Amino acid sequence: MPFADVMSICRETSAANTATVTVTDDWLLKHAVNYWSGPESLPLWLPPHHEGFMARSNSAAKAARMVLRPWQETLVDTLADERTRGLDRPRKAGLSPATEQRLVDLLRSEGGG
Repeated sequence: MPFADVMSICRETSAANTATVTVTDDWLLKHAVNYWSGPESLPLWLPPHHEGFMARSNSAAKAARMVLRPWQETLVDTLADERTRGLDRPRKAGLSPATEQRLVDLLRSEGGG
């Protein structure tokens, strides 16, 4: 599934009143955004040469008779859990709301977004 479609469904599911902002990998790196995990990172943004990460087969899970559920259900449950724990709590990974806003503002000041 194209990432843009995933993001669209995430926005719909969360009822977020937001827009997608697209930048290049170089722009993110220039502004100290980190890959994948840890402070000031973007989840699901993988560094070069990690393309196989998203190509993993689920055949072993199926062979073990594990039941796969639609990812949209996982999204709904994860969002509910996040809301229960508090959306503004400190995180060990991802961009803080303040950092995200700073980056969007910077992009707009540069004529993007």
